[in-house]
Amino acid sequence: MEVYVQKINDIIQKARKLLLIVITVILLLIYIRGCINQITFYKEDIEYLQNTITNLQLRIENGSKPDIPFDPKDVYNAQREFLHLVQQIDMKKSELQHNKVALPNKERYDFALENIGGSVVSYHDTELMYSCGLLTILIGKCKKINPPEKAIQKNVEPGEAFCFKGNQGSITIKLSCPIVIDSITFDHVERSSTPNLDISDAPRFISISGMNMKHDENEHDYGNFSFNANDSNSQSFYFGSSSEKYQYIKINITENHGHQDRTCIYRIQVHGYDNEC
Repeated sequence: MEVYVQKINDIIQKARKLLLIVITVILLLIYIRGCINQITFYKEDIEYLQNTITNLQLRIENGSKPDIPFDPKDVYNAQREFLHLVQQIDMKKSELQHNKVALPNKERYDFALENIGGSVVSYHDTELMYSCGLLTILIGKCKKINPPEKAIQKNVEPGEAFCFKGNQGSITIKLSCPIVIDSITFDHVERSSTPNLDISDAPRFISISGMNMKHDENEHDYGNFSFNANDSNSQSFYFGSSSEKYQYIKINITENHGHQDRTCIYRIQVHGYDNEC
């Protein structure tokens, strides 16, 4: 009897060992399979990265090919629109900072007006427009068309403007007396008064600075502004608070509204205050 019991125990022990071996083998197979899956997963990641790098290289190579069309106007237009946005922001900031003008600028004293002592002292790097008849050619004196002085006169009728060639120019005005300049007004002709309703010769981007003399290296920068041709024909730009007095103001036009031949300024009004004037 004991012999049979011993044999049964031996069989059970062998079965346990066999079961343990089977379980070990199964676990080993599961582990190996997991490793294989992990390797496959990594392989897929590697392939994805390789494809991404390949695509990136192709894009770089294609982007550097000389046969791909490139239009410099696209860059110029982007720069121009960005500048326009910056100038619009500057204009809004200046309007918010202004708190001294109680009346519309049209009703305020104009210190640049020629009739009360204002004068044009410079139009540096500005190509004026001339009319040359036979007689004026012979004597060597062509007549200026739309001279700079038109910008500081009251007449804002069609054609009565300071016009210069191209879309860039400048004008420096000596005011009737030194003042604290707080704003400036640009007037242009009414759109309805022009042929074909075209006012593309109106200035668009404008930079303004104050000076103590005709040629002053220490200019006071009032900022950049934008004249909107689709808005009122009379637009005022307000400056931040300042206690400095200036008798000269320099206006730079860097772009107009699209006219290829000329830019016209009908009137510039300069406003401010000083008890001694």
